[in-house]
Amino acid sequence: MSFPPSILERAVERKLGEPVRAFDGRASLWRALTWTGLFGLAGLVLIPTAVAAMAVGRAGVGSVAVLGVAAQAVAVPWLARKGLILAGPADLRARNKTVYLFACGLVLRAGGERPAYRWEDLASVTVSGVRDGAQGPTRYRFAVCAADGREIVFGPELPGVRDLGERVAAEVTGRVLPDRLARVRAGESVRMGPFTLGPDGVEKEGERLSWADVVEAGVDNGVVYVGTRDEARRLSAIASRVPNAIAFVQVCETLADDEGAVSRTDV
Repeated sequence: MSFPPSILERAVERKLGEPVRAFDGRASLWRALTWTGLFGLAGLVLIPTAVAAMAVGRAGVGSVAVLGVAAQAVAVPWLARKGLILAGPADLRARNKTVYLFACGLVLRAGGERPAYRWEDLASVTVSGVRDGAQGPTRYRFAVCAADGREIVFGPELPGVRDLGERVAAEVTGRVLPDRLARVRAGESVRMGPFTLGPDGVEKEGERLSWADVVEAGVDNGVVYVGTRDEARRLSAIASRVPNAIAFVQVCETLADDEGAVSRTDV
């Protein structure tokens, strides 16, 4: 996909480097608008047909129309969850979005806005995922908090959103990790979601593990955790509550290694 001149101009202004890839949600927007319109039109036809048929005693025709309306009532929520039709005004705004990725940052096109962010402008990334059924694909959602307080949300409305989210998370982690490590090693306590990391260990809701006892940390099945050998003691939280979860895991592993722990699990 080509980058519009207005986007390239914003990138030059913010010194974002070379263009990499565009993630355009408008394709899914038009698809959803089309299906929403077709279902709306079908409803406009079926409901008056059912009423009119019942009024003149044509029960067979009326029954078929009623069944059609009932089928729509069941199908619409399912199709909305699958992203095939619009789920409301918020869904319309979410899909009317394009993210332009550059080597040193990104530009967001949402409505008339064109905010541009360098990687150092982004403070945190929070990841959540919902699986469609036991064997279905995971629908990822990334909430990116900028240093100016703005939250940017990337969801399944953007084709390739996992690639985008992982790139942003990697860039933010590379900047957050040294800062958090340096602060804890300097004697500070650092809050990361529901966890507090300090010079002597990690704490959550009054329960504490010393760094000498920690032998594993990771993210598994939407849960961020840190624990002792054989999971005798374990602190955990849902990943959507832990901004910069990958940085949190790496801080825990590094500080535990400082105390001589040897066993680790992959993120």
